[in-house]
Amino acid sequence: MKYLAIFGLFLLCFVQSRANAGEDVLVESIKNSIPFGDKVGHFFMYGLLAFVMNFALKFRSFGKSLISQHGAVVILMLSSAEEFNQIFVATRTFSFLDLAANLCGVLVFTWLAVKVNSYSMFNKQTISL
Repeated sequence: MKYLAIFGLFLLCFVQSRANAGEDVLVESIKNSIPFGDKVGHFFMYGLLAFVMNFALKFRSFGKSLISQHGAVVILMLSSAEEFNQIFVATRTFSFLDLAANLCGVLVFTWLAVKVNSYSMFNKQTISL
């Protein structure tokens, strides 16, 4: 899973750097073809990354809540930094709705990762919510 997390982070960096440069990104056509595509994209992109990151970091946490999972914290910090960075980039626009979509995606997919991990036959250490 850690290689999948690393690949996801590199893919995210690639997409963000192309978007910051004002270049067309592969996901633009998909984003524009569905209603609220931008928000849906934020939800799934950061949510799936949090899902993988939680497995890669072996579900380490600061406490028992979803937001205390190290994987969730890392992805929330990255997504927030990237969104606030858009204030300073002429080709991008900052949006609190994008931040909300990021947060919702991270929380939903972290919850899902914790549940998948708790049902796994391969992992005897589970987190109960």
